[in-house]
Amino acid sequence: METVAEVLANEFYQLGHQVDVVTTASLGGNISEKDWPFVVHRNPRLWTYWNLAKKSDVILHNCVSLKQLFPDLLYKNKVFVIHHTWYRLPDRRLNLSARLKRFISGYLHNCYISKAIQQDLGHTGKLIPNPYNNTLFKIRQGVDRNRSLVFLGRLVSDKGCMVLLEALKLAKDRYSRFEPDLTVIGEGPEKPVLESFTNKYLPNQVRFVGKLHGEQLAHTLNQHHMMVVPSVWEEPFGVVALEGMACGCLVIGSEKGGLKDAIGSCGWTFPNGDAEALANLLVKVWSDRTDWEEKYIAVPGHLFIHQPDQIAKKYLDYFNTNV
Repeated sequence: METVAEVLANEFYQLGHQVDVVTTASLGGNISEKDWPFVVHRNPRLWTYWNLAKKSDVILHNCVSLKQLFPDLLYKNKVFVIHHTWYRLPDRRLNLSARLKRFISGYLHNCYISKAIQQDLGHTGKLIPNPYNNTLFKIRQGVDRNRSLVFLGRLVSDKGCMVLLEALKLAKDRYSRFEPDLTVIGEGPEKPVLESFTNKYLPNQVRFVGKLHGEQLAHTLNQHHMMVVPSVWEEPFGVVALEGMACGCLVIGSEKGGLKDAIGSCGWTFPNGDAEALANLLVKVWSDRTDWEEKYIAVPGHLFIHQPDQIAKKYLDYFNTNV
């Protein structure tokens, strides 16, 4: 959400609009404010926020915030919400907070990042997918694409890195010659368990490189042929898939939720959490590359509709139509 907010704020400013960003996040430690062209208000007083809301033409929220109901509902005709996630518990039950957020959304202008989120919430609105940082994530000339698979994400159970490792073990047990290398980018509490599994079953096949950022991250992605996004939970969207394909990777990802929207026709999907299905798909895709070229051809057009300027224009069109 923070990345999308920054990208959109920059694009709105570049298109000639005055942008004020309001956040409850404080700067900590020795972190200094970035040199943004727009104004950032951190933890403003209610009166300050009220004045900002009153004078603005559009109020754009990342998700429904029950804390911001007042004074926003006084200006509900100009309040737009980007629904980045599900308003429900992991087991799909609805608690009081989720019910309130769903109810309130019916009185606002709704922006959905994926078809899955739109169908889940069910209110009228506009489908506008997430943008990605196209100045950072792009194909770099002179980088050897000599590695096979890459995983990028937090090392927690929901992101499914263990599902990927189990799939590689299954494939290796059945096809002794199938040993594509895997790079794991990220940190998290599951890392010791993942490393232990790797050392036992996939020695010399997997490398853990920790967290990478900026140019180093983009350079590493450029070294790989394929990104695997094996999320167990239903991703609302999946910008990571766009980042991977922008760096030249085809993508294999989980099929439920909004991740399939992010992948489009530039990759393949498998049932969430199904290591068996992922193993079979990896072997099939890696050994038979007849449709790789078709996938590569689809990438530029798919990325174009997720360019920051294209997404910003869709939001502005939606604002102009409803305010």
